[in-house]
Amino acid sequence: MMINKIGPTVYKLVYEYSNQSEHPLNESDNDAMAEYFNDLVKRLVGGDAIDADTMLRLAKEYNIDVLRVPEIARFLSKWGVDE
Repeated sequence: MMINKIGPTVYKLVYEYSNQSEHPLNESDNDAMAEYFNDLVKRLVGGDAIDADTMLRLAKEYNIDVLRVPEIARFLSKWGVDE
């Protein structure tokens, strides 16, 4: 099994998401969320469209609570946008 190295930028993204979330992550959930975010970011950078079905499928794959997906989608849509 190939393990992708996850950079500090993705962990910063996880930290920001957790701090803004209605339900902050437990520290034990950070790695799974980082893997999930890393997969999403790689797809977006690669020009792939990410729909709700893809986000839900990946959430299940990375053991992310699917109830978080709408909040994650909103967070990612605003991430990096100057306020």
